[in-house]
Amino acid sequence: MKKATISVLILIMIATLLSACGSKNESSGESSSGSSGGEKKIEVAVLMPNAGDPYFQSKSYGYLDEAEKLGINIKLYNAGGYDKLPEQIQQIEDMTTRKVDGIIFTPTDTSATIPAIEAAIDAGIKVINDDVLIWDSDKIEARVSENSFEVGVQEGEMIVEALGGKGNVVMMKGPSGVDLARKREEGAKSVFAKYPDIKILVEDYHLNDIPTANQLMEDYLQALAGKIDAVYTLGTQSAVGVVTALQSAGLKPGEIIVTTIDHTPEIEQMIRDGWVYGSVVCEPVKVARIAVQNVVKMIKGEPVEKMTYSGSQKVTKENIDTFDRSGIFTPEGWDPTSLYN
Repeated sequence: MKKATISVLILIMIATLLSACGSKNESSGESSSGSSGGEKKIEVAVLMPNAGDPYFQSKSYGYLDEAEKLGINIKLYNAGGYDKLPEQIQQIEDMTTRKVDGIIFTPTDTSATIPAIEAAIDAGIKVINDDVLIWDSDKIEARVSENSFEVGVQEGEMIVEALGGKGNVVMMKGPSGVDLARKREEGAKSVFAKYPDIKILVEDYHLNDIPTANQLMEDYLQALAGKIDAVYTLGTQSAVGVVTALQSAGLKPGEIIVTTIDHTPEIEQMIRDGWVYGSVVCEPVKVARIAVQNVVKMIKGEPVEKMTYSGSQKVTKENIDTFDRSGIFTPEGWDPTSLYN
């Protein structure tokens, strides 16, 4: 009888220990995943061409803030510039090897990156093509962007308005091989074509950064002295480079019309001071939020729109204090510099 009692006690102790171990393992699964029921957290990689651009810094806030709201893991990867194609292809290949659940992808080049991103899709990774759009791939299921052609139309309209339908324009079109740049260019030219007295003196593709734009504008001022009435720029970095060149040349605000796309506090001040006539304001934070929402839906097997456009608006001195700022700016003091991989 004594032996039987001891045996029963031993069995009870073993059962208790097994139950405790099971509870401990279950608890550890929840802690490591950060989600209920021990489910693995969705992991998404965001691949950007040029995180140094204020536009992509604004988008970074949208990506991270929306990911936090949805309870997913998200990491930001910076290629380092539109000329860093090999670096971005390596990032795509690394994400494919890691088997992340989703990729939000803004390409450095809309043709050369196709094989790598299609390989990721073939590996079962859900891909959202974001902002700089790839159209030559049937495997990309969903895209999110501004309507780049319409954005170009709006910038062209501002130039025509500022010049009264007559004048000489220089077009600084941004990086070659980027669909967004080409669509914006086409939109602006569709407006210029309606005005016979609007002449394009020169047009160039170039890196969208301040030093490159500054040097290019200095060259234009020397080669086309006294002939330039307006400058079309792809984005804020180029506009800042152009304005710096105009200031160095001793020109006054408004002597040459400068327009741009997107909005930063620096561009806002230049509009107020008259150095920049106006900007077409897109919605980088909103675009980023939509991209995160859509990639999560795709990962969960839910349907998404094949093409989602955000809005844009023209901003000049006349409406600088009243335009809709939602979907554009990040919280004051927010700095994503240390967050890029």
